Amino acid sequence: STTYTVTVTFTAINGSKCSVTATTGVTVSPIPNPPTVTPAAICGTGTVILGATCSTGATAMWYAASTGGASIATGASFTTPSISTTTTYYVSCKSGANCESSRVEVKATVIGKITNGGKIQYDESICPGKTPSQITSATPASGGDANLAIEYIWLQTTSLTNGVCPQNIVGQTLYSEIPNTNSPNYQPGAITQTTCYIRCSRRAGCLDYIGG
Repeated sequence: STTYTVTVTFTAINGSKCSVTATTGVTVSPIPNPPTVTPAAICGTGTVILGATCSTGATAMWYAASTGGASIATGASFTTPSISTTTTYYVSCKSGANCESSRVEVKATVIGKITNGGKIQYDESICPGKTPSQITSATPASGGDANLAIEYIWLQTTSLTNGVCPQNIVGQTLYSEIPNTNSPNYQPGAITQTTCYIRCSRRAGCLDYIGG
């Protein structure tokens, strides 16, 4: 801090003088360091939760622009509005003395989902205890962000209804996951009863799969 002293002297008409001295201190507060940010991603349209960590005593200030404009939120986390494309936000740290750091870019990434799970081939009839042929990809999964890898998972079930494989797998537990099957093709082991297989796919970074 710096102390300043001001002296004011008044001179009366009769020539007498009166002096008044005042002292004031000016404190220079440090500017906080910029925040450490945590970007995040979502598959498809939705909200994204971004994070920012400031030093003790400072508050994260969120903005829609790199400079100017009022803050759109405060605090260590920021939930974006629903977005359908990758959007850049900015965050700074502001001290209790209203000193504010530079803004740091943080991205809310929207990953395009798989839109077509593709097809696998074909049905096969074998004797009990035999090994089926490899199940291969008739058409590949497609759609979404082509810059991201496609991840696969295979499911199987022996719970048929009147000899028909269950088709709607959402919300039911008839199918079980086959471990270590991140491949467009799958080679089953030997089976002793009729078994149904489903291949599901997703873009890397997504949580949900789509069947095909």
